Amino acid sequence: MELGENTVKQLESQSGQACAAAVTGLQLSPGAITSVVVYATNAKVDLDSGESAFLSPEPGGWRLSAIGCKPEEGKPRDRPLDCEVEA
Repeated sequence: MELGENTVKQLESQSGQACAAAVTGLQLSPGAITSVVVYATNAKVDLDSGESAFLSPEPGGWRLSAIGCKPEEGKPRDRPLDCEVEA
């Protein structure tokens, strides 16, 4: 799966490095897919590592728009996701 165009721009802006170099410095927890929910304009993929990723349709197919997303502390209902990189 590839990062979306805006996600690449955000990653490069945050890190000050080219995407290929910056992506290796992210603290991501790999895992198997446990669920996928598709909405009208995006999709959420949950991993068994506890992280989630979001995808958005772009020309040429679905691309990652947010990666390394984990719930913030607090009550489950009130916990927004904090992502390593998001467009």
